[in-house]
Amino acid sequence: MLRARSELDDVAFILGVGRSKQAYVYEEGRRDYRVLPAQWNVSAGAWEPLSLAASWDDPAYDFETACAACHTTGFNAERLRWKDTGVTCESCHGPGSEHEEVARDEGRNPDEEGLARIAAVIASGADSQACGQCHSRATGPDGQAYAAGYRPGMALSDVFMQVEFTGESDVHWWVSGHGRQINMQYTEWALSAHAGRAEDGSEIAGCTACHDPHSDAGMTANLVAESDALCVTCHTSSAGGRPSKEMYEGVAVVDTVLPLVGVHFAVEDGPTCTSCHMPQVPVDGGTRTSHRFEPVLAFGVEGLPDACSACHGSQAEPALIEQLIADIQTSTAERLEAARALVTATTPAWIVQALDFVEDDGSLGMHNYAYADALLDAVDKALGLYDTETAAVTPASGAGQ
Repeated sequence: MLRARSELDDVAFILGVGRSKQAYVYEEGRRDYRVLPAQWNVSAGAWEPLSLAASWDDPAYDFETACAACHTTGFNAERLRWKDTGVTCESCHGPGSEHEEVARDEGRNPDEEGLARIAAVIASGADSQACGQCHSRATGPDGQAYAAGYRPGMALSDVFMQVEFTGESDVHWWVSGHGRQINMQYTEWALSAHAGRAEDGSEIAGCTACHDPHSDAGMTANLVAESDALCVTCHTSSAGGRPSKEMYEGVAVVDTVLPLVGVHFAVEDGPTCTSCHMPQVPVDGGTRTSHRFEPVLAFGVEGLPDACSACHGSQAEPALIEQLIADIQTSTAERLEAARALVTATTPAWIVQALDFVEDDGSLGMHNYAYADALLDAVDKALGLYDTETAAVTPASGAGQ
């Protein structure tokens, strides 16, 4: 029986809970384990309750059925046993024994076909589905909260159905489409444009594009570089991607329009790619970095900070900020459409270039409203659309410019 005052000798395993907390597993009987209802917050240097259910005898605290699948390697869902404790190589790459067996059968000097057979029995790539078997909220074939029967290289969706966002707030989702539970990185990512695949089947931007699970460099979350530097590795025209970096910073794109540095980019300690597109969203007992890659643009939702009010809350009520964003994006879209309708084969190249730049940025003016507006003003004037002395949208002072 667990003593009222537990000691280290009572602990069979220590579990990582995110990056800053530790949970503890108690062996109640032979090979019968339960998670203790308390956790150590390393950052705060304090004990906190681990409230998984109303009482400690609830199945939520049963290590074998609720936790072991993601905190061990080689978990057998039928026997509730595992090969190794912790997340090891085979968690992501599959059973090494089969790889070794085929390699042995092929001999010391396998030909190309033999090498292909050796490689085929190990998941040597970096497929995000291997991460998603644990960093997600989904349901297994028999209702389990883990991917029973999954092996790296399989399609995760065959055995693990992700919780769906219905457009409404529920136990898993905020109304904004951001996850409201821990371990929803893959579930959110799967809804983002990053989850698409190229023609060769490779992921557009999978987990390992930003995270190196083998790294010992000491970067937060095993990032391969500083977070904003990672974003602009792809989100720049020089890499063949969206010109978000150029728009946000205010880089010259056409000779006829002077570049305007984005206010958000210029201000000291201003917003960054990740502060807006990977916000800290509230979850039980704290916050979590969202992997939805979208700003929180649900305003006035109790308990959910939006993307703008922390800085602009003293200038306008959330409803007015929401309306401003809608006005800017609607106006930008309409101006793009109107200008495109007048483009012909003889239209000066700079006009098409300016329109492409504003449209391809993807924010419809929000990354740098003043610059996008100036470019469209120049286009409108050149095409004779209307008098550009009056702006289509006039943002509130200091907000959204």
